Amino acid sequence: MNLQRQPTYQESINFVSIPFIETNNYNKMFTKAMKPIIVLLLSASFVSLAMADDDLLPANRPNFSSNATVIPYNMCIIETGVTYQRLDSALNLSGPEAALRFGFAKNWELVISLPDYITGAAPRGWTDGGFNFIRQLPGCHGWDMLVAFGSSVPTGQSDLTELAFNPHGYFSMAHGLPSGLSVTETFSVEWRHGGSKFFPSYTNGLTLSKDCGQGLGAFAEIFSQFAPGQSSSQTAHFGVTFAHTKDHQADIHFGRNINAGSGTNWFIGAGYSQKIGR
Repeated sequence: MNLQRQPTYQESINFVSIPFIETNNYNKMFTKAMKPIIVLLLSASFVSLAMADDDLLPANRPNFSSNATVIPYNMCIIETGVTYQRLDSALNLSGPEAALRFGFAKNWELVISLPDYITGAAPRGWTDGGFNFIRQLPGCHGWDMLVAFGSSVPTGQSDLTELAFNPHGYFSMAHGLPSGLSVTETFSVEWRHGGSKFFPSYTNGLTLSKDCGQGLGAFAEIFSQFAPGQSSSQTAHFGVTFAHTKDHQADIHFGRNINAGSGTNWFIGAGYSQKIGR
């Protein structure tokens, strides 16, 4: 899940709180089911497969953190997915998490995020869309870096969104490590509309990724979000990606809050990305 889709995807995960029937057994069931999957993911992350390496599709999903490189000029990538999540005591399904990415100039990328539809506990409906202009920066000591700026677009319902343009910007940097590993750090600030004024909301994501070869990738990340005068939220997030061709990639991911702050209790999702053009 990445910051380029933040106006829709993260808004549905972190900022929607809906009353619903309390079901305490979900936490126990989720924890029990996720333990073997976590072991498999961590094993895949640190043990290379005995196969030839393939280039992974430069998709942003499903990480919260952004890639630190833009896509090439004339390339287009379409990303989409669904997420099933528990927000406090509410169970919801959201999608299509659609993002259209265009390499419209050398070292420049445009991302258009389409609105998500949330269904499950009431209220239900459409969230905001958004856009980002992303600029690749010169590398420094092996670090890839980029900077982005954009805004949400008020297309959603009043009980799900703030009905305002919320401008935001972020900086992302990544460095390759031995054995196919890489580390990515993303810093973001969004000016959210509250009443008659805007207030800042800060996010930070730290991601460890592994190219396991034969189109398989895995990642683990910690994503933090906080705003002045509000509870902070930290989320542990894991996932795998599989590029069955150089132009198509599928993913599955899951995560859970690791503190007592407000936000999603847990979520699990899947998605698909396709490259068009160069």
